[in-house]
Amino acid sequence: VIGSSVFQDNKTVSNIIIPSSVKTIGYSSFKGCTNLKNIGDISNCETIGQYAFYGCSNLTHVDLSSCKIICDNAFYDCTNLTSISFPSSLTDIGDSAFKRCTSLTSIDCSGNLYRIASDAFSSCTSLMSVSFPDSLTFIGGGAFEGCTSLTDVSYLSNWDFSWLYDLDYMFSGCTNLSDVSALNNWNINQNDDPGVFDNTAVTTYPTWYTI
Repeated sequence: VIGSSVFQDNKTVSNIIIPSSVKTIGYSSFKGCTNLKNIGDISNCETIGQYAFYGCSNLTHVDLSSCKIICDNAFYDCTNLTSISFPSSLTDIGDSAFKRCTSLTSIDCSGNLYRIASDAFSSCTSLMSVSFPDSLTFIGGGAFEGCTSLTDVSYLSNWDFSWLYDLDYMFSGCTNLSDVSALNNWNINQNDDPGVFDNTAVTTYPTWYTI
């Protein structure tokens, strides 16, 4: 375990060699390490704690090959993060986990992921495409809000969200998103959540959506 706040706000550290035996990176362990570029091999790490790499604006790549849980705000504001390896073991992506990762262009996640929490990828302005497994059963409000490069939502076509009402602002501000016909397949019994498609290029809405 790498403990809570061990390197928090260390502005000089640029390279960290994390032992392969580490399974957990704790709360705010590297928060605010704005010069951190390389964290070595964390491919055996199973849990990334809250705020673990928050604001690590020079971090470009992380290998999460064994990760099961990415907690809230774990990579928030990692503005140079371009590449993430999501494993089949991953089950949970927390609130704002990758918010404002403005260099992230694609997400490819397969396996056992069941939850993407609120604002998980919001304001990822370079994000163009994403792929998620059929195991996904929950997407929180604002999950893709402000993803101005996002154009394809066909990856979300087949899930049964009949019990899900927290769609608030999910795609709001996705200014290049126009075709959401794939979302007609969603089984939603009612929807009174605000702003799902606010400030998008969508003109034809899914059948379940009430403006």
